[in-house]
Amino acid sequence: MIRIGVTGATGFVGRSLVETWSAEAEVVPIVRRLGTGLKGEIAVGDLGPETDWRPALLGLDVIVHCAGRAHILKEDVASPLEQFRKVNLHATRRLAEDATTEGVGRLIFLSTVGVMGHPRDPEGVVKLTDTPDPANPYAQSKWEAEQALHMIGGSSGLELVMVRPPMVYGPAAPGNFARFVKTVERGIPLPLGRADAPRSFVGIDNLVDFLWHCATRPDAAGKAFFVSDGEDISTAELVRRTAKCLGRPARLAPIPPALLRIAGRLAGRKEDVDRLLSNLSVDISENERCLEWRPPFGVTEQLQRYLA
Repeated sequence: MIRIGVTGATGFVGRSLVETWSAEAEVVPIVRRLGTGLKGEIAVGDLGPETDWRPALLGLDVIVHCAGRAHILKEDVASPLEQFRKVNLHATRRLAEDATTEGVGRLIFLSTVGVMGHPRDPEGVVKLTDTPDPANPYAQSKWEAEQALHMIGGSSGLELVMVRPPMVYGPAAPGNFARFVKTVERGIPLPLGRADAPRSFVGIDNLVDFLWHCATRPDAAGKAFFVSDGEDISTAELVRRTAKCLGRPARLAPIPPALLRIAGRLAGRKEDVDRLLSNLSVDISENERCLEWRPPFGVTEQLQRYLA
């Protein structure tokens, strides 16, 4: 039975991996502090350049690195980029070094589609052949981590897989999806009636299934992948489907996107607003060609299950 370590095992994605894969693999939850309730957990403490990952890596075939510093709605540090680098770059580099020392065969890094920056294609399609151009500190730290991992993997034989998801939704998802659900449940109007640009999303079930392919398929080694539900829908449509699953009306006010962008800048939420309004479609054709993977679950099917 394959032995897989999962960092960030208490987080949204990490916990889903642990719970789903435990029937098929020996899964080791890697956490910062003990007492999470996860069977077989191993604690490594705070994440940074001095983190000693080695006790958690003993006997692992694969490590899936989900832990990291994600989007912070209200930054309270003088240099956000350096804080992102501390966790997302330096702790990741140390993980790869320790994984090499302990003989781990493969490291899967959960990056972000944000490393690509704003789509240059008029239709908003992002391809793996595009040049990364991260536009915020979070994405910058993830891109720097990818580069650091390539340097280590190239000289050590550690197999690397980079996975760049768009917005992930599902039960207990943080971020925009959680805010959508709460707002729709309360019947509060959302100013997104004209947010009709198609975007790629990925449900947690599809992401977990895809990461399993990345962990177990030989052809995944050395590759980078986007992942999505394979059905691009607008933010407004996501709200409509969410409302339908909740049995609530979709209260969408048709506010012009230009006005929303101005409001976003004034509120210090420019990037959040841009993500809701802009085209962003990821090309996942490589997933089928390389790993014979297609999204097993549709958008509406996942929403119905998550929101039941």
